[in-house]
Amino acid sequence: MAESKVRQYVLLPFLLALVSALNAVLTLASLLPWFKKARHRFFLRVAEVQESNAMGKLWEEVGDVEYFWPRMKELWYSAWAEVQMVAEQGGRAPNPKLLRFSDRSECHLLDVASKGRPLIVNFGSCT
Repeated sequence: MAESKVRQYVLLPFLLALVSALNAVLTLASLLPWFKKARHRFFLRVAEVQESNAMGKLWEEVGDVEYFWPRMKELWYSAWAEVQMVAEQGGRAPNPKLLRFSDRSECHLLDVASKGRPLIVNFGSCT
């Protein structure tokens, strides 16, 4: 475990540089008209809708210059959170905070578990 943590901390500056470069490329590319049209077609295809009115302003704002800094902060936070993740086979289960959809109250992941019903969680890239 210690070796993998050291490796993650060593790779963190490279990961931050990569997400910063990708954010800059996305922002600069959003200034090009052909990129905006391609992005619009991509969003329509992913959302499986036929008209752009259904997507609202979302497709226009992705990559927008005014969102450069908030997007940068979120990417850096995500990279830092990924370094902080600890999940090992046979180890303790992570117990992150969750937000309930019904009443917007906070709970922890293991609060959702109940006896006789297995709690199946897909950890994505953490596994």
